[in-house]
Amino acid sequence: MAKTRTVVRWTIVAAAILVSAILLIWFYFVRPSGRYDFAELFPPSAAVSAFPKEFGQRLHTVRQKLDSRPTAEQALADLAKLDLANGFTKQAESALRLLLQRETSNPRWSHYLAGLLANQGRTEEAIRYWTEVVSLNPEYTPAQLKLADALKKTNQRDAAIQIYLKLLQREPNNAAALVGLAVMDVDSGDWSSTRERTIKAINADNTFWAAFNLLVTIADHFGESELRDRAKAREKELGRYREPPDPWQDELVDLCFDPPRLRVLASTAGLTGQTKDALRLAERADQLSPNDPDTLRLLGEVYLALHDLKSAEKALRSSISLDPKVPKSYLLLENVFRETQDIKAARELLQQALKFCGDDASLNYEYALVLIAQGDIKASIGYLEVALGLTKDNPDIFQKLSIAYSRLGQNRRALEIAEEGLRLMPRDPPLVVLRGRYAVESGDALEAREYFRRAKNLHASNEDLDAFANLFRSRFGFYPQ
Repeated sequence: MAKTRTVVRWTIVAAAILVSAILLIWFYFVRPSGRYDFAELFPPSAAVSAFPKEFGQRLHTVRQKLDSRPTAEQALADLAKLDLANGFTKQAESALRLLLQRETSNPRWSHYLAGLLANQGRTEEAIRYWTEVVSLNPEYTPAQLKLADALKKTNQRDAAIQIYLKLLQREPNNAAALVGLAVMDVDSGDWSSTRERTIKAINADNTFWAAFNLLVTIADHFGESELRDRAKAREKELGRYREPPDPWQDELVDLCFDPPRLRVLASTAGLTGQTKDALRLAERADQLSPNDPDTLRLLGEVYLALHDLKSAEKALRSSISLDPKVPKSYLLLENVFRETQDIKAARELLQQALKFCGDDASLNYEYALVLIAQGDIKASIGYLEVALGLTKDNPDIFQKLSIAYSRLGQNRRALEIAEEGLRLMPRDPPLVVLRGRYAVESGDALEAREYFRRAKNLHASNEDLDAFANLFRSRFGFYPQ
């Protein structure tokens, strides 16, 4: 009998424990009003109302899923990515931290959180989470690069070097890792290693802006002006620094419903040579916010880069009709007409542009070029003078204005303009060549020869140098040395 009572007692205790556990699970994870207040993870209603309606609809769907089942990690993940992709960083951080509690083995949440923290200047915190990513997924290159860069920024040099070297064991030609190590070689004064790694990075990826930027520094250190000029030209051609590919971050783009943010991303992609990505982003911005002049102008610019001239003209004309006071729209459309060699359309366009933007140097300059192309040199001078009065940092304006005065026989004014340009930009090859030609015309062989040498040292084009040398020979009977 006593034994039976004991069994019954333990049965009751076990049942009580089981019921308590079920109640706790229901209270914390199943009950709609559960332990966590998901409301703080959603963007403020006032902010959401400023977005296209699709964003609000997507948030509403996520809210319904979380209200019905608060443990739905997929819905929580969708919310975190929506917050992050659209700039709601406070909400994104909270959502990501909650996800990290629930999905401890998913490296994406640590990667997203680390990037968010790094963008806020919280580098030490970011390092912790990128370290977790690398531990969970040792072959995800973007996280390794981010971790190494963050360690480098916080003066944890040895740790950064180890990350770069480990990455290079797997990817020996990774340009970003090579440049990362090369930069640290500069800090330690090992210029030979810096040069070797930078050249290897360029051979691996000749579109990596950071490598050419560093090559300029290397050339300066070794006093190699020719290498410096070539590196500087390539650096300028590439535009700006391009982040190494990061597939996890790229996934967020399709969840962005903010047209201005999409325009920034598209513009950056275009400037770094990722034209197809730029088109996808610009088209998404246009779908979300049709008839926006800024988006249409960007679309026109991307179409122009892709040589889709018909689409470019359509987009740019629409942008101008919506906002006729933006000089860049006219300049881009004028480039379309330049490609199609429609000088009449270009002239009409620029005449219209100057009615709205007469104080823009580039528009005055471009209109002057059209007049020159049509043989109206005298009329072009007025617009070139206006352009020069508005800006002094474009050597082409000095060159064209000087030549225009020369062609009209006003040689003194032509010389003054060329010399003023050279004072401001002494390393501009075309201006040096032009000034040398004037020396030839004045009969000063010694001065002309000096300008020829300067032009050659500055790597003037072969065409300009050949023309200069032939003019020199025709005047003095021998070639400049």
